[in-house]
Amino acid sequence: LAQPRELLGQAWARAEAATFAPNVLGHINHFNLLSQLCVHMIVHPETAKDRARMVTKWIGVMRVRCVVRALLLCLT
Repeated sequence: LAQPRELLGQAWARAEAATFAPNVLGHINHFNLLSQLCVHMIVHPETAKDRARMVTKWIGVMRVRCVVRALLLCLT
């Protein structure tokens, strides 16, 4: 988890970001990879119908993710 000091003064945007905000950089990299995967999987199918199915699939994935996150927060 990101520590509060990593969020102060945009530490993740500094040249020494790897030292001052390693967890924030990890979150940013994870988000970027996941969003690139999502875009690729939606744009890659040739037909509009297949792309629509993929969008619907990703919406379902995000809904499940929200439920799992809520459950995990209840357990902590």
